[in-house]
Amino acid sequence: MTATKTDYFPMGGGLDLATPALSVRPGTLLDCINFTPDINGGYRLSGLYERLDGRLPPSDALYYMLEVADESSYSAGDSITGGTSGATAEVINTATGFLVITELVGTFTATESIGATTVTTVEEVSGESSMETELQYRSDAQDHYRASIAAVPGSGPVRGVWQHKAKTYAFRDNAGATAVDCYKATASGWSQIVFASHYVRYDAGVSAFAVGDVVTGVTSTATGTVHRVVIHTGSFTTGYIVLTSVTGTFVDNEALQVSAVTVATSDGASSAMSLPAGGLYQFDSHNFLGGSTSYYAYGCNGVGPAFEIDDNDVFSPILMAEIDGAPDSNTPHLIEIHKGQLFLAFDNGIIEHSTITDAMTFDGFLGSVEFGLSEDVTGMLSIAGGVLLLFTRRQTWALYGNNSTDWSMQSASDNTGAILYGVAPIGRVYAWDDQGITRMDRVQAFGDFQSATVSKNIRRALSSNINNLVGTVTYKDRDQFWYVLSSGDVIVAYVSEQGFVEYGWLSLGFTPTCAYNAPDETGTERIYIGSDDGFVYEMNKGMAQDGEIMEFGYRSTYNHMKSPRLRKSFKHLQAEIETPSIASFDIATEYDYSASYAANNIDIGSMSSGGGGFWGTALWDNFSWGAQDIPTDEISITGTGINISIIVYGTSKLLDPFTVQGFMIHYIPRRISRG
Repeated sequence: MTATKTDYFPMGGGLDLATPALSVRPGTLLDCINFTPDINGGYRLSGLYERLDGRLPPSDALYYMLEVADESSYSAGDSITGGTSGATAEVINTATGFLVITELVGTFTATESIGATTVTTVEEVSGESSMETELQYRSDAQDHYRASIAAVPGSGPVRGVWQHKAKTYAFRDNAGATAVDCYKATASGWSQIVFASHYVRYDAGVSAFAVGDVVTGVTSTATGTVHRVVIHTGSFTTGYIVLTSVTGTFVDNEALQVSAVTVATSDGASSAMSLPAGGLYQFDSHNFLGGSTSYYAYGCNGVGPAFEIDDNDVFSPILMAEIDGAPDSNTPHLIEIHKGQLFLAFDNGIIEHSTITDAMTFDGFLGSVEFGLSEDVTGMLSIAGGVLLLFTRRQTWALYGNNSTDWSMQSASDNTGAILYGVAPIGRVYAWDDQGITRMDRVQAFGDFQSATVSKNIRRALSSNINNLVGTVTYKDRDQFWYVLSSGDVIVAYVSEQGFVEYGWLSLGFTPTCAYNAPDETGTERIYIGSDDGFVYEMNKGMAQDGEIMEFGYRSTYNHMKSPRLRKSFKHLQAEIETPSIASFDIATEYDYSASYAANNIDIGSMSSGGGGFWGTALWDNFSWGAQDIPTDEISITGTGINISIIVYGTSKLLDPFTVQGFMIHYIPRRISRG
């Protein structure tokens, strides 16, 4: 009798849609949805997210078990109040002898009345011992808080989101789509920031304005307090001032006085700060002024001037001097900070940078410079070593030096570039262009695309989505960068310590319109995606996808156990799972490249990563694993073939991330297949 053999089937390598079947690495994937290569090996359930507006995040919600004499009169959504304690709570579920509550204020006391019943025992936080029930109650509590979280007010898609220290800003067209409004996340939801600042251009300056000066227009009698001063000719003779606490409207060609002394003459009427409708916002944060309170946010939108946001949420426009008045001269679409200077990219391949000391001053007399590239700029990235990479769709340039006195522009690649928003910095620099995803250090080292590409395995998926990119984010905790697509999908690239790139695929339940990552005030990385219906979602938070049932699964490539012509009788499958709670999903197997003659094969269509639909099948075994150090379970399988593919699939809203690390396969060798 032939002895049973075993073969460990580690999961890893990511999506592989290109390698020939006999050469493919075991554990790679033919299809994938909401799984990504894990930093510690295997595939991790990913793609979880929840909405936000500044109120308590659903993932922070707690539930309590309140023991009562009779729970039968209560149901989810009821409010209760302690007759003696005055404590209040919301009922989210019931169990025999218990009310499951959340939003608890105060503490209930034993024997007190709460209406239709009395309290038997004081509430206990998260008191359910069954893991399945624990997940359900956590989900109920999260749903309760989720219901209060609203979309950003206004109309159309979210056009920008930014985390600046403890503040989260969101940008959306107003109800009439005539301008963009900015909102800040607060404990009571999205709160609109009123643009209280105005700006006045001036010329004929005879002395310098100073921050804090009260300026009066002699003709208009309008007044305002100087918030920012920007000069345009190397001295105080021309420029503009940003004013707060403005009364009235300054008029053209009037004397601007401080303490009854004329400082300059207005060059046009004053304008209120505003953001034009439309655009897609890009951001960065930096401290240009050196003070402890001057770490500000900077943004641009492609349809209006760039702007600065200070610690008091005062917006100041950044107006150009050298090219002001030319078509599209003041509508940058990309922003980057390099060597203490703010770089802005405009249409027609134009790049300008600010002076070293002030992000708002673009003055050639003081060190600002304008560069021209051969076509539209699609990316700017300041990298280690003091180099600024500048991308167009077909080429990449490197800016060496420190400032206007020693800049040196050199070609980094004449044949590779990046699509708009397609540059990802994560240790190394990766760029998605028409030929695929390239590793830029390899371009410089080897000089050609083929040796630099890291996307051969998913080239088909890239080519079909090249016009869908809305943003690129990095997820440093997992060594990943994400390409967020308007289709609702996310291409996830995991970068190993050795520089190898493996791919996973997320499928979101909404249509993304913008995507960002930035640290908060504690240094914690936050990833936000804005949607077409006005909601802002934070990734890697909560259970499932904003409380909705999510679909997840993958289909492995076919493993022949190093014997591609030997037929095998497969008997058992042992799964290795890493999970903090429960991993529950279905498993199926296929043999002989899913040939119709192979016993127990299932009819499975391709999924989002390869195009087409998802899986429709009935031949599944369901298994759940509870938390252990290395949870395992053995599954009986029946099938004969030269190779085997493993399919994992599930749908649920009661999910914590888990990792499928690998499978141990038991099989009996049979005869050589003769075809």
